[in-house]
Amino acid sequence: MASQGRFILTSKTTGFTLVELVIVIILIGALAAFALPKLLSSGSFEDYTVRDQLVSRLRISQLQNMNADPSPNAAVNACYWTVVQVSAAGRCIYSLETARSGASCTAPAASISCDASAPEHQGDPYDLVGFSSKVTISPANYLFDYHGIEQVGCGNSFPCDINISSGNNLSIRIEQQGYIHVP
Repeated sequence: MASQGRFILTSKTTGFTLVELVIVIILIGALAAFALPKLLSSGSFEDYTVRDQLVSRLRISQLQNMNADPSPNAAVNACYWTVVQVSAAGRCIYSLETARSGASCTAPAASISCDASAPEHQGDPYDLVGFSSKVTISPANYLFDYHGIEQVGCGNSFPCDINISSGNNLSIRIEQQGYIHVP
């Protein structure tokens, strides 16, 4: 008896179906439309960093002023400022200590450099925070009183919003009672 040969039909498919290719192209298009602009724009992450650094500096100077000796005859009596400087020479945030004369504080000089190696920043224990011109923020000097209420930068207009932008519209809010937060 002769053996009859069996033919097994197997089909080997290689590649992708048209439906699979279309789904992958749609997913790549969606990622390119939403995620790629955020990844390519360095300012979008920088403004979050600037906002977080400014919130930290405001809270530090608020605490320093609340812990300062309120009596006018104190041996060590200083005012602690948070300065946001925006000029042609540079953009930066820094902390500054000035002398108190009776009940008033000496305002920070307007000509302080945004260069971290400048002599006026050598005493800053928190370091200078520089940022690029892509980040938009209004320059101001912030000073808190012994109760933690902002006195200068907000101009007694509360709630005081500090807007930061370079693609994202971020803000910091200082409430009348001194609460500093990100809305």
